[in-house]
Amino acid sequence: MYTILSFYRTTKLTTKSNTMDYFKSFAKGTDTNKTTTANANTATAVPVQGNGSRYQDVDGGAYGNNASYPEAQRYNNPDESQAPPVEGEPLFTPTEVAQEPTLSKFKTDGVKDLPFAIVFMAFFLFSVVYGAICYGTYEVKDRRNGYGEESPLYTLKSEVGIASIAVAMALVLGVSGAVGVVLIALVSLFPAKMIFIANVCNAVLTLGMAIYFFAVGTIFGGVLLLVAAVLQLLWVFFSRRHIAFSAELLRMATHVVRKFKMLLVVNLGLTVISFVYVVLWFGALIPSADRAYTDRLKGADYFLFLLLAFTLFWATQVIPNIMHTTTAGVTATWYFVGSAKLVVENGPQTTPQSQLQTHVAIPMEAGADLAEKDQLDVMSAYALPPTVTLKSLSRAVTTSFGSICFGSLLVAIIQFITFLVRSGQNSNDSSACMTFLRCVAICLLNMLENLVRFFNRHAFVYVAMYGTGYIDSAKRTFDLLKNSFWEAWINDCLVGPTLELFAVVAAAVIGVVTGAALHGNVFIGLVAFFIALAVIYLFLTPIFSAVTTLFVCFAEMPEGLRQCNPALYRRLCDADAQRRGNAAAQQ
Repeated sequence: MYTILSFYRTTKLTTKSNTMDYFKSFAKGTDTNKTTTANANTATAVPVQGNGSRYQDVDGGAYGNNASYPEAQRYNNPDESQAPPVEGEPLFTPTEVAQEPTLSKFKTDGVKDLPFAIVFMAFFLFSVVYGAICYGTYEVKDRRNGYGEESPLYTLKSEVGIASIAVAMALVLGVSGAVGVVLIALVSLFPAKMIFIANVCNAVLTLGMAIYFFAVGTIFGGVLLLVAAVLQLLWVFFSRRHIAFSAELLRMATHVVRKFKMLLVVNLGLTVISFVYVVLWFGALIPSADRAYTDRLKGADYFLFLLLAFTLFWATQVIPNIMHTTTAGVTATWYFVGSAKLVVENGPQTTPQSQLQTHVAIPMEAGADLAEKDQLDVMSAYALPPTVTLKSLSRAVTTSFGSICFGSLLVAIIQFITFLVRSGQNSNDSSACMTFLRCVAICLLNMLENLVRFFNRHAFVYVAMYGTGYIDSAKRTFDLLKNSFWEAWINDCLVGPTLELFAVVAAAVIGVVTGAALHGNVFIGLVAFFIALAVIYLFLTPIFSAVTTLFVCFAEMPEGLRQCNPALYRRLCDADAQRRGNAAAQQ
């Protein structure tokens, strides 16, 4: 369904690319028939309709490969943006704000959505404490099942050996980390090619599954998969113009993650917390599982299981969203703070590497003569606060923690309802009609979950940028998506599956090799797969968060990037023009 929605909208956008202005949020609040006069310290631009370009300079040149560009001016008002102003105390110290005025954009206004944080911590601590108590006090008396068979864990210990398993898992961790580094490098060097390859591979894999279903005689399933494969191929064809824009965002996002390596450390710490929590959560299930094994279940066991299931859904949303919000805060700081350090000088010049390291005034047109890597280094050379990652993390786990819990709760509720519907699907007394209705309900719930996840991903960017509560951030997100929903959706459809596919394929290879090396043990192979997947996601998840943040920042205030690095700004504009088939770009 994700592909069908994107395919439908992509074909619609493609056929109307020369008559519509798709990124209206960049020109929000302007009259499209009049010249928009910006602040005296910013550029003057006119939104254009009819040639597919977003802006046109005062001389009439549209953004395109052969078009002229308005000269950028230094942006001196860091609080001016498309969004309403945010009240509160600056997140950074007065000294840091004095050195970097744009840091005043990032503010804190007290703790937001506190009740949701309190309720979440109550659920979370209950499962942790109860799980720890069960691990320490509860004993399983019978280690054999009703047929006298030994526990699979006992068999695993005797056949493979603990030492071999430990060595194998250590190798899995090391190899997975190396694979994560390689994937980041590949995404940085070949973003467009990797997006295209991933989308084609998705279609090929779906087609392969359709052929398999036909081979085993499941005709109906094979037909559905065949239709899905055809739609996926059509999606690749019609979305090809969008790849360049998403690839530019992806390339910039990988650069952010590589520059702020502390993000990986934070994600590692949160991943460890997630792992420890899941282990303790399973401990809380030990008494109920033992009683279920011996047919001694009580009514309280059912209630406890549902409570723990809901808590797990909520916790597994909150922790990744802390990762996302932290990355969004760092990326937004990188995006906006650079604009305050750029001093515009007249005339195109070259910029020596020494200037990039000493933070002296950089000519406005200097980026045009730099290599792609140096264009990005222009932004990273500015004196960003050394504690930017810790500042972003501290706000995510303190003043904005309630907002994260609030948004995560919405997804957790949908997941819990889906879980209940799926549980009823396994009952033997269900009629064909009820089974069909459950399938429809699950499909609709999955679609709703994807939409809420998508909305939250953008809303948490505003939480990270402005420190607003979830409701205020949701209002800002609604205003953004009201004008740019399909652009954001298609961007997610291109970037998200790309990172996921390469992560899953790499983890699957590691899992198969590990399982085969240890006497073909399937259980060890599965464990290796999930460990490898978690480690690789550790590297790739911040990239996806950074892509979403860059999209929101570019929609909120494109001036930030233009003042910081005009060359990168032009690349994004040209890629965006290619996305819409800009006539000016084709001349």
